[in-house]
Amino acid sequence: MECYKIQTLGGIIDQLCILEQRIKVNRETARSEEELEVIDRLLEQRGWLIKELSSILVSIINWDRPATYKKYKNYDKTVHAEQDDYFLDLIADLNTYTKKLWSLEDARRNKELSDKERLEAADEVAVYNKKRNLTIDKLDEVLDNALKVSMLY
Repeated sequence: MECYKIQTLGGIIDQLCILEQRIKVNRETARSEEELEVIDRLLEQRGWLIKELSSILVSIINWDRPATYKKYKNYDKTVHAEQDDYFLDLIADLNTYTKKLWSLEDARRNKELSDKERLEAADEVAVYNKKRNLTIDKLDEVLDNALKVSMLY
């Protein structure tokens, strides 16, 4: 029996959103040759993630693996994310959450802020991570449904 890394299309797309944010920030701040080389490595990682995305997609289409997996996470039940069934809107939501998390993580690590402000940022990180995870789950569901429909014809 083959063993698959438990990764979904939505999870890879999320990783690409995070990587794109890293690339953008590094392009805006890179000054030295070493910092420019980091961008090259990030672009290479982008290529590997896209290759992984296509590999997972082929495996799903060939019925070698499911598109979704049951997740056993203890999410805060009071946090919800407004979601629809539109693929591009879900990706836009992931990008929004990634940028917000990036900002919150910066605040959480900022020693110039008060402990109260840093703790509030840490609490918000948990909220936005849940929204991000709910969006990944919804993206997986939308992609799974689209693939099932396309494979029926």
